[in-house]
Amino acid sequence: MKPPAYIGLLSFFESPVYSYSVSALEKSDVCFIDLALVKKLYVKDHNLLLKLNHAFGKSVSNIIKKIITINQKQIRGVIAENLIYLSGLHNKYRFHLGLSRCEVGEMCAISEENAVRLLSDFAKEIIISLKYREIEILDMPLLREISEVG
Repeated sequence: MKPPAYIGLLSFFESPVYSYSVSALEKSDVCFIDLALVKKLYVKDHNLLLKLNHAFGKSVSNIIKKIITINQKQIRGVIAENLIYLSGLHNKYRFHLGLSRCEVGEMCAISEENAVRLLSDFAKEIIISLKYREIEILDMPLLREISEVG
């Protein structure tokens, strides 16, 4: 997520118990706000209500997109889409991968071995350059095509 973003909106109406965990990929500044205060302001402030509802809808839309990607694409397409996503988070084609190979696999709902193999395949095909945890996307149009085709 990039600022301004809200983590935990899915539990706003349901329950304060989270069914997931969150990790920062790099040094981050975060702000924790008491849920009771947010709920009180939500009822009183129409602008806040609209902003939180918009953020909630965006969050749900991203989750649905992720589920569809994982269920309908082959693993090459899933890896490609996640590399595009990570590149977008950094706003550049070259970035530090703040995830281990295992975490890349978890992000894509595939095994660590498949994640490592596919990243290596993309490097051999000169789609990406991969040195330690530095990734550079060398052929974004092809990566987008792989993502779209699935």
